[in-house]
Amino acid sequence: MYKFPWLSINENAFVGKIKVKQGRTTFINWGCYISDYVEIGEGVLFGPNSIVHTSSHQTVKGEFIKDQKIIYKKVIIGDDVWIGAGAIILGGNVIKSGAVIGAGSVLTEDHVVGENEIWAGNPCKFLKMRE
Repeated sequence: MYKFPWLSINENAFVGKIKVKQGRTTFINWGCYISDYVEIGEGVLFGPNSIVHTSSHQTVKGEFIKDQKIIYKKVIIGDDVWIGAGAIILGGNVIKSGAVIGAGSVLTEDHVVGENEIWAGNPCKFLKMRE
């Protein structure tokens, strides 16, 4: 376990170049993969095996996908957010403070999850507000 006053990272998690707000401790659980271009608020909880992946390939017909340009889209995660076990967050998403992403969910690109909203499913969609 790698511990800082504002961040705990389990030993078998992969964390790229991220920005973490200092304050209440954010916890990155075992098996997590967090790529570059991610901003994380304070007091965020990442469940086991959750993924935040900010890159994708273009898919132009007639060209090998592996040879096409890689596209990066930042992910912003607010304060007091819970990313459930096995959830996948793709690029371009903004998850506002107090939000919850359910276990096993896939949040496809370019969504805004509002404050205190609970989203779940594959594809991930709004379920209800936190009480």
